[in-house]
Amino acid sequence: MCLVMVLNNVNTMQSCLLKLIEKSSLIYTCNEHGMGDLVFCGEELQEITGYVLEELKQLPNNWLSIIHPDDKMDVLKVRQLLLVQPLRETEQTYRIITKSNTIRIIRERACMDINVEEQQEVTCIMTDITGDVSNQVKHHVLESETRYRSLFEHSPIGMLIIDIDDTKRAIATNPKWMEFMKSDMNTIMNANMLEFSPEFQPNGELSSTQLGEILAEYRTKREAISFEWQFKDREDRLRDMQVKFYPIVVDGKEQTIMFSNDITQLKKTERALRAALEKAQESDNLKSAFMANFSHEIRTPLNSVTGFSEMLGLSDLDDAERKSFVELIKQNVDGLLVTIEEIIEISKIEAGQLTFQYTLVKPAEICRMVYHINRLKSVNKGIQFKFALSDSDCTISINTDRGKLLYILNHLIDNAIKFTTEGKVDFGYTTSDDHIEFVIRDTGKGIEEENQAAIFQSFRQLENPYTKEHAGLGLGLPVIKGYVEGLHGTIRFESTIGEGTTFFIKLPLDSSIVPHEVPKNS
Repeated sequence: MCLVMVLNNVNTMQSCLLKLIEKSSLIYTCNEHGMGDLVFCGEELQEITGYVLEELKQLPNNWLSIIHPDDKMDVLKVRQLLLVQPLRETEQTYRIITKSNTIRIIRERACMDINVEEQQEVTCIMTDITGDVSNQVKHHVLESETRYRSLFEHSPIGMLIIDIDDTKRAIATNPKWMEFMKSDMNTIMNANMLEFSPEFQPNGELSSTQLGEILAEYRTKREAISFEWQFKDREDRLRDMQVKFYPIVVDGKEQTIMFSNDITQLKKTERALRAALEKAQESDNLKSAFMANFSHEIRTPLNSVTGFSEMLGLSDLDDAERKSFVELIKQNVDGLLVTIEEIIEISKIEAGQLTFQYTLVKPAEICRMVYHINRLKSVNKGIQFKFALSDSDCTISINTDRGKLLYILNHLIDNAIKFTTEGKVDFGYTTSDDHIEFVIRDTGKGIEEENQAAIFQSFRQLENPYTKEHAGLGLGLPVIKGYVEGLHGTIRFESTIGEGTTFFIKLPLDSSIVPHEVPKNS
């Protein structure tokens, strides 16, 4: 009697267990991909999914259709193990999307068998573990939030979370961005990008226009976009930034996180390197042009000397012609000597090897000499040429290099006469307690404003429309500047187009000044 009761109890338990398994089981045929047609789906499983069996069968891939897209490949990989090892039992956990569009987490145990029709069938026992893992998920979410909050707060990159469709509304900012902008959280949260930007970006475009174009592209593509942007902090200092907009979803709403990395120093270095490269290329171009012009300046007088020397050998020349040829030869030789001397002097200046011979010099005597040297040139051009100074200045003596002072004044007056077609040229000097200032004034063409900064730079005559119509290498003014600075003086000028140019050369009077070499020209 007891044995019968035990057997009945066992049968009852088995029956209950089979019913429970039946309610949560899934049976399908097995094809070469691991999952074929759906054969059976338990009632409990249908309640979990929200689909009845016939609805599941009508889905394009039946049960596979409701597996979460991110889990499908992993599920198929495990299923295919059953094809290789039919007697093996597999276990896996994955997500399904129910008919009501909610996500449930399923633990599946599966094995393969052969049915009465000798087909391979897979039987799966499904367990809904969504409730069991929810606490674990919450714990992991909390850990992730803490981890990412720490990353956000301590990141060396500026971060700003903004509404994707309203750039005026900041949702969050990290301390690094506040440090970049020299501002507090309240100010940043109530300001948009343009309020932290200069009116124009480095490329000359309006910040509002350029930002509008960037945002239009970003909103259309809805994907990460990178660009360079110049910001202006609350202390009005400009900062170059590498910016990246990246779309994120927060609480089901699409928003944007803006990453900003300070590249101000990098851009300064980049601009400095670009300027150095441009200067090097300019210098190379100038010196190439100089060599071409130098060849011309040397060949032209040499050809004249050679040609007129040959003509002197003609027997039918009269004395007047012979004298004229000799004078032309002398003029060309003198011009050639000037060219060579200028090249030698500018080379000494650039090498820092310029030397000076200091003696006591009377500026009045030097000025009278320069006046007589250039007087005939002014008469031939029909312009007035004046030299005037007070009686008291005539007795002044200064300690300087006589030859270099003569070159400075003579060259500047020669230029003044050369570039004056009508009007006058006058010069003189005034003295103070410790300085003498020479002034050379003309009513010539004047120097264009864009060329004024370059007139003391070597070889610039080659590209200067003001002087290129005249012969020469353009080394006279650089040599003068080198001489003046070597004599402890300064040189400056004032010029107006159509009105003329005035040069001012200031030299010390103190005779105790120690002679020195001019510093090397960088």
